[in-house]
Amino acid sequence: MNEKNNAGKVIVILIIVILVLIGILAYIFLIRPAVTGYITQKQVEAKDVVLNSILLQLQQQGFVRITDQSGNSIVLAPVQQNQPAQ
Repeated sequence: MNEKNNAGKVIVILIIVILVLIGILAYIFLIRPAVTGYITQKQVEAKDVVLNSILLQLQQQGFVRITDQSGNSIVLAPVQQNQPAQ
């Protein structure tokens, strides 16, 4: 009877180990790539929104001023390459 209890415990432990390994494999091959793909897609969408807003502001105002947190700024303005520099 004691051997049956030990065998049953070993089987339960092996089943748990197998389920944990299946879970790890599912995470590595299914869940992580899906999450990474979603994050990458959202980053690309955010980049497109920022670039479109910069281009829109450039068209409307003729320049774009980008300021960082410390107060440093960059001014973007269109340049015609065919015109000689003044």
